[in-house]
Amino acid sequence: MPVKVFAGLGSVEVDPWGFVLPFGMRVWVALLALLFLLSFGSCFLSSKLSEEDFSDEGFAFVSITFRQSVWVDEGAWMWQRVVLGMWMLMTMVLTRSYEGNLMSLLAVRHLPQPYQTLRDVVDDPSVVMVWEKQGAPIQAVIDATSGIFYEVKKSEEQGRLKAIPVYTFSDILEEVISQRKVILDYELVLTVIRSNHFSRTGRCDLYVGHERIVAHPISLIGQKDSPLVPALSAWVIAMTEAGLYEHWNSATIPNSSACNQVMSKITISSSLSLRQCWAMLLLLLGGLMAGLVTLCLEMVVAETLSR
Repeated sequence: MPVKVFAGLGSVEVDPWGFVLPFGMRVWVALLALLFLLSFGSCFLSSKLSEEDFSDEGFAFVSITFRQSVWVDEGAWMWQRVVLGMWMLMTMVLTRSYEGNLMSLLAVRHLPQPYQTLRDVVDDPSVVMVWEKQGAPIQAVIDATSGIFYEVKKSEEQGRLKAIPVYTFSDILEEVISQRKVILDYELVLTVIRSNHFSRTGRCDLYVGHERIVAHPISLIGQKDSPLVPALSAWVIAMTEAGLYEHWNSATIPNSSACNQVMSKITISSSLSLRQCWAMLLLLLGGLMAGLVTLCLEMVVAETLSR
């Protein structure tokens, strides 16, 4: 029987970095690399093929990417017009795809499930770990001298470790849902608690983590050398392989599978707040600050050269 993490789903929120999700990382890297190569190559070839100053030629590709106006001189080479036209066509398709996907992604709300492993819980100093009092899992923590269980044991000094009777787990569910506490116990016990909560409220506010922290087998104990032990073992193996144990668990626990597939994303049509757009505003502020610093440096350099 595995021991797992039992925690509450977080509040519905928008991913502040959702504006980068329409494209994958490879697409962003390829786009920036191609933009740099075209800008550099255009400036280099223009300077070699003509004595005129084409230092601003490479900025045309950046302007097209940001959908700004671009002027092509009458004396521009045909290859320049062709390259600019192809880049304009490609960026138009990319920006249209980006806009369509972004509108869909902004309507998605995420239900965070931050605690999937015992390491996730230990590394969060704001959450209290609740274990079953006098149970086998908490005994493994008490006996630990190293490893992750020893870190759990040391967290008691910060008041982050509590052991309570299993029948009182239902009394702290509100604190678990608010992510102030996390329960660590056998998966069967957690399934019973979650199913009872769903039967009372009709909501899936709780989830079970994926990690099998530790597993303790469930078995029958018989007298040594008893002829009943091999016979019982054969029946237990046959029953387990046939799936009767899982079937009986599901049949005896109401709504045991109601919250097995908890959605981590939902779609909501609502307006965005400043808190949900802080990443975009941060990016804009960073660009404005970089532009201001560049302007100051250009003014300093220009004044120095004029002297």
